[in-house]
Amino acid sequence: MFDDEAAVTIASGTAPFTGSYRPQALLSGFDGLTANCNWSLQITDGYSVDTGSLTAWSITIASSTEQFTENAAHGPNIDGS
Repeated sequence: MFDDEAAVTIASGTAPFTGSYRPQALLSGFDGLTANCNWSLQITDGYSVDTGSLTAWSITIASSTEQFTENAAHGPNIDGS
C-alpha cells in the first residue's frame, strides 16, 4: 500500500512487499482529480542480471467522496493483450 505518511519509503523496502510504503512521488498530487478514468500499470527493470514476474495486481483509489478499484488476476494481461 502506498501512503504519503508511511514510515518507510518504497525504495527502502524489500520484497515481498507487505504493509505501507511512501511512494517516490507524493500521492497528494492527485488531490482533487477523479479516479474514474483509464489506468495502466507499467513495470520497468533497468538491470539485466535479475529476473522477476508479476503474478497479480490491483489498485484501489479511495477518497472521502469516491472509490475506484481495478485489478488483474494474472500479470501477462496487464498490457491489454
